[in-house]
Amino acid sequence: MLLVLAYLIALSTNLIEATPFRGPRVMSERSTKCMATYSWRQAYWTDNDTSFIDFFKTPQAKEYNCGDVYLNIADASNEGHLLSPERLADFLSQFREVSGNTATIYLFYAGGAPGYNDTVWALDFVRLFEEFNLHYTHPSLGPVAISFNVDLPLQAWMEIFDKTDEMKKTLHGYDVKVGASLRTVNSNRRLVDTIMARSDHVTVTTFSNSAAGLYDKFKIFLNETCPNCNNDYYCNYKAKITFLGEGDCTLPEDCSVVSMCAKFSACPDDPNGGILYAYNTMTKAFDEIRGGILPSYRFDHFFPAHETHIGLNYFEWVRCFYGYQTWIEAHLSECGSQYFPLSRKCNAQ
Repeated sequence: MLLVLAYLIALSTNLIEATPFRGPRVMSERSTKCMATYSWRQAYWTDNDTSFIDFFKTPQAKEYNCGDVYLNIADASNEGHLLSPERLADFLSQFREVSGNTATIYLFYAGGAPGYNDTVWALDFVRLFEEFNLHYTHPSLGPVAISFNVDLPLQAWMEIFDKTDEMKKTLHGYDVKVGASLRTVNSNRRLVDTIMARSDHVTVTTFSNSAAGLYDKFKIFLNETCPNCNNDYYCNYKAKITFLGEGDCTLPEDCSVVSMCAKFSACPDDPNGGILYAYNTMTKAFDEIRGGILPSYRFDHFFPAHETHIGLNYFEWVRCFYGYQTWIEAHLSECGSQYFPLSRKCNAQ
């Protein structure tokens, strides 16, 4: 591992010297714009993988990853059971302690398990979430929300929201929210309208690695996909919005224009790649929404100052964007050995 890291450090140094920076770091005027973390791996609590906690001990994580956190804790293959619920509760407490992060933790159901019926098991996930909180957590843990990353018919969503309404009554002492994921484009306007009206929060996948591409996707969702986000009926929507960029390094197609992984850097202060490029690009596009897409009063309705507005999908690769010092501190051996070649492959697609 040390040889690999030494090689990458030398390589990144050469890249940095060969690519002059265009200027100092650009930060948003709003200091509240922390990024969301979106993680798919369950081994952080089901196995002995400490890399998630190790990452959140680093200075770079505390700087950027101070927003909401999304953790995949179940899919249909779990068949109504959580893996290692005691260890999951301990993991959440440890995360709060080492990170200092007080934002919402979204525990989400992931759809698409082959051979299983998501309509059945997504609905049952409400029960799982409720029982997990009653038996293993305490309100002092801070806001812990239920969320769904799954394609379901409208009737299933209606049943889920009916159940989560009842769940909130049971968990009245907890700060519980209900979230859902939506794509940039969804032609089922009634379904989108229902999710926007009945959920507390939506995470919208807007996958592009350019500011112009992101802005176009923000505009499509707010003006077209969402039936009433940008008209006089906007106030009927309860959901607040987080836009999620792509960080996966292993996309099978269009990776060069979709994923931030295509913009390699082993230095956290490089505006041409890595985490600073991803943050600045998403921030630049997001800051154009007010006045460019939505009037200020509608913007403030969907994007309150205290909420998390932007984030990156696929933490397992996004953490490599933070540079070689973070790789060393968080023991991220896969970043040292795989990030650079996968980024080059992504950039060529």
